[in-house]
Amino acid sequence: MWLPHDAEAKSLGTARSIEELARAPLDGTLGLCQEVAPERRFQGGPDHMDPTSADRTCPGDGGTSGAVGEILLVYDWECPACDAYCRLLRISPSVGTLRLINARTSSTAIEEITEAGLDIDQGMVVKMGGQLYYGADAIHTLALISSRADLFNMLSYQAFRSRALSRILYPGLRTCRNLLLKVMGKTKINNLRIEGNDRF
Repeated sequence: MWLPHDAEAKSLGTARSIEELARAPLDGTLGLCQEVAPERRFQGGPDHMDPTSADRTCPGDGGTSGAVGEILLVYDWECPACDAYCRLLRISPSVGTLRLINARTSSTAIEEITEAGLDIDQGMVVKMGGQLYYGADAIHTLALISSRADLFNMLSYQAFRSRALSRILYPGLRTCRNLLLKVMGKTKINNLRIEGNDRF
């Protein structure tokens, strides 16, 4: 899920850089997340959500009391590997609340991603503090804000805390994802409406 640096660098707002995230402690001092108006809200936590709904809200470990804001994670819910990874993610409650958004469903988040020229079939997108993080930068950012409270999140942090290593590993993950969806007979989302780009 890699694009040339000019596409990866596209972002909105004035959020701090990923490198600053790596240096900042996860103790509520990040100040990175601004409240984003949700397309849909659910009560009762992720276990009470409709699995076919447009988004899911996943609080960080220990609840969302004192959370700074909301982080949007936009990806293809029809990819089993992607969905499993994103469902297991837990972010530090001091950073905010993680909201999962289905890239195959029309939303303001997808519209914003498309306007930024980002191909959602080639990489997931994290929106945090008004800035879009794409592909390898998205998974790197998620690692830095993870709670690291369980084995999965600790392993994810160890694997993707380095931006350089994330950019090395991510293309391989993208290739595996695309092969999986091809075997499953899924079509591309093709949010950029590129002619002839509907099949993996």
